[in-house]
Amino acid sequence: MPVPTKTQAKTWRVDPLYAQALEWETASTSVETATKSVVRDYAGSTGYWSGTLGDTARDDAAALGTEIQRLLDVLDAGAETARAGADDIARAQQVAVSAIDAAESRTFTVAEDGAVAAPDAAMLMPGASSEDVVTAQASLNAEADAHELKIRAALANLGTAEENASKAIKTAFTDLPSAGHSKTEFSFVDRKTEKPNDAELSAEQGEEDGHTVADGKLSDEEIERVANNLARAGLTPEQLAALERGEQATLPASTLAYLDKFYNEAGRDGLLEVSEKLRKDGSPDALKFRENLANGLLTVSNENVVSKERNSSGSPVARGSWDKLDPEIRELVSTRPNFDNEVFGYNGAPDANTRDLPDDYRGFPENETGAWYEDMGRFSDLLSSSNPDYQPGAKFGFELERQGAHQAWILDNKDLDIGLDPQRGWHNLVEHNAERLVDVGSRNHEASQALLTGTDTANIDVEKGFQRDKVFMPLFNHEWADEGAALRGVYDWIPDDAKVENATDPSDVARAENAGKSAYALSQILADSENYSSLMNMPHSGNESLGYVNPIAVQGLSDALSPYIGNIAGVAPEHLATRGFGVLDNDAASRLFTVIDTDPEAAKKFNGDGYATIAELEARFATSVLANPQDAAFELGNPAGRIQGYIEEGYAAEAADRGADAESQKEARQKAFDFAVESGETALSAVPGSDYAEPLIGLLTGSLEDTIVGDADHAVPRDEVAANQADAIQTYNILRALEAQQQLVPSPLPDAYRGPDGSLLPYDEAIQANNPLGDPRTGSDQVGAAALNYLRSQNFPTIEFLASIRAGRDDVLR
Repeated sequence: MPVPTKTQAKTWRVDPLYAQALEWETASTSVETATKSVVRDYAGSTGYWSGTLGDTARDDAAALGTEIQRLLDVLDAGAETARAGADDIARAQQVAVSAIDAAESRTFTVAEDGAVAAPDAAMLMPGASSEDVVTAQASLNAEADAHELKIRAALANLGTAEENASKAIKTAFTDLPSAGHSKTEFSFVDRKTEKPNDAELSAEQGEEDGHTVADGKLSDEEIERVANNLARAGLTPEQLAALERGEQATLPASTLAYLDKFYNEAGRDGLLEVSEKLRKDGSPDALKFRENLANGLLTVSNENVVSKERNSSGSPVARGSWDKLDPEIRELVSTRPNFDNEVFGYNGAPDANTRDLPDDYRGFPENETGAWYEDMGRFSDLLSSSNPDYQPGAKFGFELERQGAHQAWILDNKDLDIGLDPQRGWHNLVEHNAERLVDVGSRNHEASQALLTGTDTANIDVEKGFQRDKVFMPLFNHEWADEGAALRGVYDWIPDDAKVENATDPSDVARAENAGKSAYALSQILADSENYSSLMNMPHSGNESLGYVNPIAVQGLSDALSPYIGNIAGVAPEHLATRGFGVLDNDAASRLFTVIDTDPEAAKKFNGDGYATIAELEARFATSVLANPQDAAFELGNPAGRIQGYIEEGYAAEAADRGADAESQKEARQKAFDFAVESGETALSAVPGSDYAEPLIGLLTGSLEDTIVGDADHAVPRDEVAANQADAIQTYNILRALEAQQQLVPSPLPDAYRGPDGSLLPYDEAIQANNPLGDPRTGSDQVGAAALNYLRSQNFPTIEFLASIRAGRDDVLR
């Protein structure tokens, strides 16, 4: 079979194969039950049906039972084979995607056939000599070849797994009488290699199908017709990938017209009623129909889904939009009642836009608020049944996320008499509503960007007076049943877009700008002093911290903001690959570190990236001195010191909040430091010149570790003796950085400070050399003096740089 492409490897879905296995198992069980009943009844008929005719009937029934057993055996074997095949395909797909991601994360370009192209070394090393560029390019090309070998092998294995699964299923069914006569090939992976939307649909068909759904009395033929038409209006994997990248996907104008007419004619009630019928049916066909029902709704709302046909000015003649949705659906999603309560003296929901429920729910029998919850539940459940690769339009996503925050606020204010009748199960329903609305809405990154920044985007006009805290604090303050997994989706796209990969591409720069502005807004929300107090002592969760209550959400914050540690510390823009991030003062930065430290895993990652950034800043300084001693980058010392201060302040404040001791703080710092050494990924990577600093990461263990991790009482040295020791460590660290760059000329350092291979010992070993009493302070003084004397002999401005680091650290720890 043909080898799958990169896009297919990333978008193939094996759930249809698992669903088929379940369908065969279900059919086997149903047929077996019915058959046993019939055979048993015939076998027991001797008492009332004698003679030749009765004997013949019983013989026929027994023969039928034998044939049916063959069918059951085949169905069971097919189900087992399908499930095993799906497992094999899923494993092979994971290997292929991991190989592709590994290459792309290193800025290599992966083609559809698995070919890998290395980045241009000259672009990564401006100002470097031609010889260095040639050497670097050769290294990059060799790495590209290694990635390509792995990717192409993984793609081939994925194709083999799919082919083997298809053959195995066909083999399982060879015992059927009709086996081998079908011209249809088995291929249960949902590849969508054909383009479903190439088939012509029309507005008239959409109106007819929508009317059928609104009527609610669908015959089997009507169900088949509508299901097939919605499937034909689906998007291909390539189109979904384009939308994920923020690009446009094209459909025939007639297909967009079909979707527009269908959903407006079906209306809110018709859509929700049919969705519930399909959910209760539960068969694979019904659930696929329901998925396509949700997919089409998301498609017609998406501003980046445009018609192939163009007008005289070259613009699409039709496109998806929020306005294409049925008015009652728009009202359901965008109405956020105030729920003010004079009895309790409460002003109501923070992001409310109306005093009351939508018109249709006012005066509703039994409980109007409950009816609104239930319709919101049916609608959010429909949306969550969509293919997760489909995203709503920007405006639709914006409203979904706001409604999710509103539903979260309702849950946390259930004592305000807003209809959460425990006997009706509405509390659990509203919890699910909030999760699903945020989850689906956040698939559109433009929607999340507008929500975070509070500013207009290409497809969203944010209303005057919008206050993002009124949306995000209900989201962060809520104790999520999924521990913040859905909430994480609001900002988990930021790290992928954070760094400029091609500074000559305006769209690439704009992408990074949008990510940076969103990350800065997120930092401001978390670091605001009033918000910070609430997040450290969440009012609806027993005053526990954000990370304790919603650890997955905080881990997402760590991932989203790690690329901006250099920005937070004030590193000059020319040293950064990020864009759009503003300025945080030291107090705000310390609060930000503290909030992220409330989850141990998040703290390990975030502070680990901070440690790695410190190391790279020191190496950048060393590189700048080598390039031009008269223009050494002393300005990098201050941010390195500030990062040390932020890490110390964050750990101390978080530990104090939960009453932890100093030893536990040291243990947490050690985990973060180990992460920095193991990851090798720094917050400044991809910036020109960062290649020179990479060798330093492997040298961290012996020098920087002692400076930052310290002991339980002095995580960051504060007294004069400890500060002098820190200077010695930093000096030795710079010396080892020079050695790593092969810039260390013959050294006057005693041989005692060198290992068997001639390279400098790690700091913790060096201080024991030439130190008979083993006193760490004496060893530190000796090593520091030797390193400083050497650097002075080479006219290396170490003292000035150390002073800059100290000033930055002291500025934070004042």
